[in-house]
Order: sequence, then C-alpha cells, then structure tokens
Amino acid sequence: RIPLLFYAKNLPENLKGLQLNQSVSQVSLSKTLYDCLDLNSSQFKYGTNLFQARQPFVYFQFADGVGGISNDKTAIYSQAQDRLDINQNGLNQDSAKTALKGYWQHLHNQSLFYKKE
Repeated sequence: RIPLLFYAKNLPENLKGLQLNQSVSQVSLSKTLYDCLDLNSSQFKYGTNLFQARQPFVYFQFADGVGGISNDKTAIYSQAQDRLDINQNGLNQDSAKTALKGYWQHLHNQSLFYKKE
C-alpha cells in the first residue's frame, strides 16, 4: 500500500480530514483531481472519483501489463509474456485474461490519442 494525500488551501470542507482506508486505482487519480478542480473528467472512463464511489475491483497498470485486485482476488496480465497469474480458484482464466488484455489495450489507445482540452 502507498499512502495518498491531497493538500490544497481551497480543499472543499467536506473533504478536509477525510480518511479512506481502501485500495484505489491509479487510473482514478486523474478523474478525482479533475473533479476536485471542477474540470471535465469524462475522458477518464475507467476511473472513479475516489471521494464519491467505492471500487469493488481496482485496476492497475505497469510497464508491460495490467492487473486487478479486490479484497480476495488478484489477477495480473503480462503483455510481454502473454501470461495471466491469478490467486483465486474458480476465476475463469480465459475471461479474466480477455478482460485485462482489453483494458490494457484501451489504456494504450487512450494514451496514443490523448488530446488536451
């Protein structure tokens, strides 16, 4: 776990002192920051505002793949090795691999065509 701290002089009162003890996705950081600054965050389709929604399953990305975690499940897909590692019996490997590969490809495509507003 890595702690995350938001600091701003004009942080809304309802967020001051708020503590969340949950796993969150790095893809939600952009959406959360945009929302806090009242900017259009619609481009962050996989992210959620950390202060408004709880995420039952959290995605993360690393250099050559993606993964997802929940309280009792972990699935990690390596693009370089075309390999899926999971820690949950009964989780359909083909479905998990397809979902994570699709998510990874979507993030890659978004980064290629990113436009500043």
